[in-house]
Amino acid sequence: WYQRRVRGLTGYVNFSLAYASPNMTGLNITCRYWAYRDENGKHNFFFWKLFAVQLLFVITFEHVVFGIVKLVDVLIPDIPGSVQLKIDIDATIASMVLDDDSTVMADSATMTEQDADNMVTKPLG
Repeated sequence: WYQRRVRGLTGYVNFSLAYASPNMTGLNITCRYWAYRDENGKHNFFFWKLFAVQLLFVITFEHVVFGIVKLVDVLIPDIPGSVQLKIDIDATIASMVLDDDSTVMADSATMTEQDADNMVTKPLG
């Protein structure tokens, strides 16, 4: 993140270290610490640029991860194909059974007494 104004690392220490004021340290010597602050102790412009780039990276990375998760969710079905086939077969059989029951019920409502006697006395097969 060092901003090069000249070739090499000349000025790197001055760029990356901030000055601590003597009233912060209680000493009469100049103390330096790692921070991007000006002489008044406020964040300098480079700090805010670096903060914006870091925030942009986090948001971009988050969206990439969410996109990959969504893609995997779309590509991999929740129910395997073999299980879905069995569910469809069971639903078809159930609807056929229900249709047969409704036909039997409709036939029995219109059935006469003689038809019922013929069904009882008629052998199966």
